[in-house]
Amino acid sequence: MTEETHANLYRREMDVELQYKENKDSLYVNNVLKTSINWNESFANTILNGTNTRQAVEPRKRHLRDEFSVIKKFRNNKSMDVNASFDYLYLPGKLLTLSDSVPQSLNVNTLSSLISTRFRHRVWGMYISYDAQMKYHRDDIELNDHDKVSYQQAELKLTPRMSMEKNGLRLSCSLPVYVSSYRLAGAKEHQAFVSPYVSLDYQCSGYLSLLFNYSHQKSCYGVGNCLPLAYYRSYATRIEGNGKLCFISYDNVDGKLEYSNPNIGLFFNARGSYTLINDVPLFGYRYENNIYSIVATPQKANNRQVLASAELSKAFGYGKLTMTIGADAMRHDYKAWISEQVADGYVDNYSAKFQVAFIPTPLFSLEGKSTFHESKYTNKTFRSLSSSPLRSFKHNLTMNFMPGNFLFAWTHELYHSNDHSVSHTYFSDLKCTYTHKRYEISFMANNIFGSKKYERNVVYSSTIQYTVNSLRPREFMLEVSFSL
Repeated sequence: MTEETHANLYRREMDVELQYKENKDSLYVNNVLKTSINWNESFANTILNGTNTRQAVEPRKRHLRDEFSVIKKFRNNKSMDVNASFDYLYLPGKLLTLSDSVPQSLNVNTLSSLISTRFRHRVWGMYISYDAQMKYHRDDIELNDHDKVSYQQAELKLTPRMSMEKNGLRLSCSLPVYVSSYRLAGAKEHQAFVSPYVSLDYQCSGYLSLLFNYSHQKSCYGVGNCLPLAYYRSYATRIEGNGKLCFISYDNVDGKLEYSNPNIGLFFNARGSYTLINDVPLFGYRYENNIYSIVATPQKANNRQVLASAELSKAFGYGKLTMTIGADAMRHDYKAWISEQVADGYVDNYSAKFQVAFIPTPLFSLEGKSTFHESKYTNKTFRSLSSSPLRSFKHNLTMNFMPGNFLFAWTHELYHSNDHSVSHTYFSDLKCTYTHKRYEISFMANNIFGSKKYERNVVYSSTIQYTVNSLRPREFMLEVSFSL
């Protein structure tokens, strides 16, 4: 697939905001009314696989939002607040696609409203609050002036919360209870669930602390890919939904150990997390006639992610020299729908960094950072789809010279990897800033010498893929800022 595009983008937007605010000792009132409108459009000529194709899109937007909040304070550390919001969004859009000379018309009307209240008080050294929230959301979608779909969501949420602090131990927890009703294209579904959250923070000493968090969440996956419609998201990408709602749940556990001793300039932290995502919908993919289709399937899967990271930093000479090393590792296990079957796979990501900051005098400083990253994809079902490890390196070096009111900064960046089909990339930017009382003048020269394009050449058994991307242009900019 070869694609070359020349595009013109036009943005015409208007935003208006009106605010009323009252702030007293025992009463706070705030109301913000926002409205926006635009007449954006884009046009492009694209050569797709040797065929000249015209692109056109009009992503128009009409938006009205009002936010209201009031907080009332009472005696004995008691308070109550009320929040309400109203949101109306109209998105009339037109998109020229590959399959038809007549632009696709997709109009979306969105109405959202929310009201919530909270009562907070203190009992036996604990802060206890009770939240109540009601939310309503509705989407009306019209495709090509004849296919119409409606999505509605009504939700009631009740949340008791508790927090306390004693002898270096801070504990906070909440237990939101949701009762929700969903309706998509006439089909109804009701859900009731809880989403507990617990956070435990213990200050073992003046230098060492421990943190533990657990949370469980459940939500609707979203209707963008589930509508009982076949519509285009771009001129060559098509979505085919099945009209069925999906609900996914998240379970997350993470912990952190942190050591901080400014007296000797030593800092260390280590963190780990585990996330389980249940009932993730799987989608099939099809490519024909230059059109890429994303197709909803009835299949679901569970995904897992494990993350571990650590960082050590040491300061020498009262902060004149600081050195930092760090590393992290992540594994993401997931399933995909390939060749009409569920395929198991995982992605491993590893990275390491070394960072140094050197300030020998108040006039000069030097900052450097090198980062290593490795990524590998393994497909346990289709071994031929697995990839070799891709290793990349990024190096940054910045020199700052600060005489008087001037600041001269010279930054160098270098990228390279073990993928020999990718060219090395180098950038060099220079910035000069003069500051005086209430105004500042800056002159910037970006990419004064270095790479202007990114090239990749891959030879397959039957094809050759050559990719060229334009990178940072060589540009000069003068910026003046001041305060009245």
